Amino acid sequence: MSNNPNRIAGTIFVKVEGELLDCEGEFTFGYGNSERTSLLGSDGSVVGYSEEPKVPFIEGNLYNTGSVDMETLLAADGETITLEQANGKTAKLSPAWQVKEGQNSTGKSTVPVRWEGKTLDEY
Repeated sequence: MSNNPNRIAGTIFVKVEGELLDCEGEFTFGYGNSERTSLLGSDGSVVGYSEEPKVPFIEGNLYNTGSVDMETLLAADGETITLEQANGKTAKLSPAWQVKEGQNSTGKSTVPVRWEGKTLDEY
């Protein structure tokens, strides 16, 4: 547990198969819950909703420092991705694959990544 029990946001650590990556700023993740959309009838009244399944994911920007083989990382498949949050919780995505195309920003030398997978557990 954190030495700062009231801190719920801030520093994160991203690991692929246990290897710590250098990441920029904020990462997001999704549990893979279905997205519901309310449906209206011809008279404007709510008649129900539709539901679309979503894929669990972890996404953000990595620094291209040269310590990680970006080609291998961008082709990742079957990986375990962990996101350790400042609030003491960890999100674990597995098996996961990387879906972004691999554009490098020269201003900060960052590469956006998005891993999608079968299950995301938070503990």
